[in-house]
Amino acid sequence: MKVSRKGHKETLSLGISRAAGFAWRKKYSPACLVASAILFGQLVINQAAMADPASGSKPANAASPWKFSITPYAWAFGVYGKVGVGNQTADVDATFLDVLRDSDSLVALEGHIEVQYERFGIFFDGSYADIGAKYEGEFLKADIHQELTFIEGGLFYRVIEDLPLWNPSPEIGGGKITVDALAGVRYTYIGLDTSDSLTVFNRTVKRDFDPNTDWVDPIIGARLLLGLTENIDFSLRGDIGGFGAGSDFTWNTQALFGYHFPLWSATGEAWAGYRAMGQDYDQGSGRNAFKWDVVFRGPIMGMTVRW
Repeated sequence: MKVSRKGHKETLSLGISRAAGFAWRKKYSPACLVASAILFGQLVINQAAMADPASGSKPANAASPWKFSITPYAWAFGVYGKVGVGNQTADVDATFLDVLRDSDSLVALEGHIEVQYERFGIFFDGSYADIGAKYEGEFLKADIHQELTFIEGGLFYRVIEDLPLWNPSPEIGGGKITVDALAGVRYTYIGLDTSDSLTVFNRTVKRDFDPNTDWVDPIIGARLLLGLTENIDFSLRGDIGGFGAGSDFTWNTQALFGYHFPLWSATGEAWAGYRAMGQDYDQGSGRNAFKWDVVFRGPIMGMTVRW
């Protein structure tokens, strides 16, 4: 009887085990297991790709390596130095207000554009001014138009980007520095047009006098951007050039404070500061000599849109 009960229990246990196995196989078929394994593997791969930017798939909100900016600006410069034609040399000392007061017309177009990919970028900057004035002296009367054009372009490389200098509070932000090295060329055009007529000793003489001079300077320099707070920064740029290739020597520097803010899907920055640029250029000799040793300096302001 003991053996019979033991055998009955073993038979019952085996029957239950087989029934449970049949039910497990019926509920979890091989096809279902394969599909589950594939789904689980895909989830693991997706999570790994989201966590590792170096993988083939990047997050949807990953920052683009391309950056663009456009900047219209106004530079209210005065002119200081010496200008010579032939054997005659004149001292120039005119603030921007002097230029406005003595001008009948003033047209100025100025702008800056940049395109950057990762650490490399290109820049283009143009400034054009057409100043019209009437000169009336004791013996000479004339209508004069002075044209000044500065165009520069080149490459820059981001040497340092967002390097922390101090630990600001989360509410204030800032404390990071960015440094770019740059190289390019600057084109200068100087045009003087006294058209229609000149009045000399009360006698009108029909004459078109249109002397112009232009040259190209190689330039090298650097610029620095320092974040003072989350929205306020300070930037400094300087470059030198010429080296006898165009002018004997030229230099340029500017210091700016900016405030940046959201602008639709882009970022806007309103800024203001001071800019100065010097040029030492001469050509020809004798009556054909031309001397241009001047400094342009004055306040500058503008607005940059970045995306």
